[in-house]
Amino acid sequence: MSIDTTMPHDLELERAVIGCVIDWPDRFPGLSSILAPADFYRPGHAVVWQMLGDRLGRGEPVDPVALTSALASADKLKSAGGPVYVSGLAQAGVPDATWHAEEVKKTARLRAARALGLRLMQETAAPGAEPPKLAALVSEVLPMLEEQSHGGRANRQAAWTADALYQAEFPEARWAVPDLIPEGLTVLTGAPKVGKSWICLGLGLAVASGGKALDSIPVEQGEALYLALEDTPRRMQSRLHRVLGEQPPPPGLHIQVELPAGLGGIRRWLDQHPDARLVIVDVLQRVRPETTRESNAYAADYAAITALKHLADAYQVAFIVVHHIRKAQSSDWMDATSGTNGINGAADATLFFSRARGEAEGLLNLTGRDVEENEYALRRNDGSMTWHLIDGPADIATATEPNAKILAHIHERGPSTPKEVAEATGQDPKTVRTLMGRLRDRGRLTQHGQRGPYSLPSQTLHVGGNKATAVASAVASETADHSSNGNKATRATAHAPAHDDPDPLLPLLPCCLQGPDQHECEATSPAPVVALLPPSPEPVYAEEAS
Repeated sequence: MSIDTTMPHDLELERAVIGCVIDWPDRFPGLSSILAPADFYRPGHAVVWQMLGDRLGRGEPVDPVALTSALASADKLKSAGGPVYVSGLAQAGVPDATWHAEEVKKTARLRAARALGLRLMQETAAPGAEPPKLAALVSEVLPMLEEQSHGGRANRQAAWTADALYQAEFPEARWAVPDLIPEGLTVLTGAPKVGKSWICLGLGLAVASGGKALDSIPVEQGEALYLALEDTPRRMQSRLHRVLGEQPPPPGLHIQVELPAGLGGIRRWLDQHPDARLVIVDVLQRVRPETTRESNAYAADYAAITALKHLADAYQVAFIVVHHIRKAQSSDWMDATSGTNGINGAADATLFFSRARGEAEGLLNLTGRDVEENEYALRRNDGSMTWHLIDGPADIATATEPNAKILAHIHERGPSTPKEVAEATGQDPKTVRTLMGRLRDRGRLTQHGQRGPYSLPSQTLHVGGNKATAVASAVASETADHSSNGNKATRATAHAPAHDDPDPLLPLLPCCLQGPDQHECEATSPAPVVALLPPSPEPVYAEEAS
């Protein structure tokens, strides 16, 4: 495998740093604490940087005319690139080039490391190479390689005593969408074609206009960049018309369907839009570097997200990175993200959007470092395709009206049969039975026995009065001594006082809770309890013991 010996550099970053000082001279002290003239790859940039420091140190102006004149007087204008080039540096400036300076410094350190490697190769290939001489070469470069980065923000303190950190005051974090999309990087995951892109477009429009995200959450206005890298201009135009109708689009929303410059293109856009609050990358796969078989998958995923997170942190904006989930289902939605845990691990927050095919309701789960773990119910407007936040418990709010009535009844009344729900809600009994079966199949309800009542998955089961609506703890056993007409004798687990019989039999459960192979009965009618023991002492059930 051949080795690329090209020295790392980024001339665009170097020009941004120099232009920043030309346009905003007061930035020089902070930037010069990061960069020295020798850190610039282009020799002409080192010349200009030195001249900027000299003139500012004497309190002299550094506007393009004054700077060009000073370089000419010192006979350094040609080596700096000429009058046209020097004058054009001001146009490359950005208001705060701290992050840019950090990147220039990093490339300088990488150049030093590569130069060291080349020298070591030369020295070891020469006759009579001695380890002490090689160690001396390493010692020369090691201090530069060990320098700590500022991490993209000026004057960011990295080390504290516990007491100082405890008493320190920090500015409030900026939110693109309060309590939902924080400053930093958020990964939005979900199955393909589930509605993630429509959600992102709605969030971008809300931020750009200073309106309400998800039609409910007021947001502060700021410019937004939507990188719709899986779409075409025609498709995005169609979506804008559908979402906005006759309303004019906000000028603060910028849409790109290609990103030929990669992360450098995002950086340039952020430089040109200091009021930016939100960047949406749809999807991650279009901006992540290609990996090889030899690559460590976790490290590659972590690096892809970290590169975007560094941009978000450096510019103090919110990034939403859209990603798909894997086909294999997982009990924990955090494990459903395609790829390794490096993606969620590097992100500040993770959103997971799920929706059953053909339904207009979905769930948006949220977790992260600086956000409250939460679950939001969303409903889609089929006309505009926009998503709206719904009030109320998510399992009820995301249901259609008939299902919502069923879920609301069980939420309020506890485990119920289809007949009970139909009578309470005024719906057709057959329709209710069918709908409750579908809710059970989708995991929204739990049925206890083949003909037993239904409950929400989160509800506690218990035996109440003369009718078994559910059981706190039940064990079905089949014994030869206690069977009748092929039915199994099912005993409920209970804690009773000491009794002469070492293995007392407890009251039998009604047949509707004994299992799928029992005879059918009407679960809504009072179920007789067959007592196999004297009425005293009474068995203690779970709800009585708690």
